[in-house]
Amino acid sequence: MARDLYVGRALDASPSGAGVGRRATVPKDEKYYLCQFTPYYPVVRVMPLHERQTKRLRMGRISLPGARYFVTCCTQNRAPILAAPDEGSRLLGVLRDLHEGGDALFCAATVMPDHLHLLFTLGKRLRFAQVLGKLKSLARAQGHVSWRWQENAFERQLRADELFEDFGLYIYMNPYRAGLCSMHERWPWWFCPDTDQLGFMSMLKQDGAPPMEWLAEAERFEVTLKMRD
Repeated sequence: MARDLYVGRALDASPSGAGVGRRATVPKDEKYYLCQFTPYYPVVRVMPLHERQTKRLRMGRISLPGARYFVTCCTQNRAPILAAPDEGSRLLGVLRDLHEGGDALFCAATVMPDHLHLLFTLGKRLRFAQVLGKLKSLARAQGHVSWRWQENAFERQLRADELFEDFGLYIYMNPYRAGLCSMHERWPWWFCPDTDQLGFMSMLKQDGAPPMEWLAEAERFEVTLKMRD
């Protein structure tokens, strides 16, 4: 049995070969990233998401103040709601408050239609699960919205030899790779409170758009990340 997804543009054709404005049919038992409509390119791609879940933390992974995390939170049933103006603005405000309060010191974050990428250092006051729970609750206006989060999330505690720079570029390029915006504009739902933490930010074009070659660089990093897992 299959389910239908509205999908957007990326570099390669989707499994079904669907075009913009059509539906792509993908196997129900596989996990896919949900794109939105985009007029920029006539080709689509359905992007897979990582599968690791926060239950591994509950099963014994230590939550350490000062540890660095790469986290992806998805909406329930991949509902493409987060990049809507009201939701996106609320999410950026929540991230800013968590950062300024010291619960999570954010290097960067990207709000996508159906998921949220986070890159942060854990503060001293709250444990990892508490930070994630607080973020999810505030993002949903403490339950006053109709959409919900998936129960679990993908999480990765960065090793000493893994750089924020690499993960930051990867999540910065996510909306461009998914075809959600043109390579000639800046994605509005990007959060980076201290641009000095990420060297690539100084190499953006004057309008905030990235160089075209960064698409391939982000693709290579994704392959490397999967090999590490």
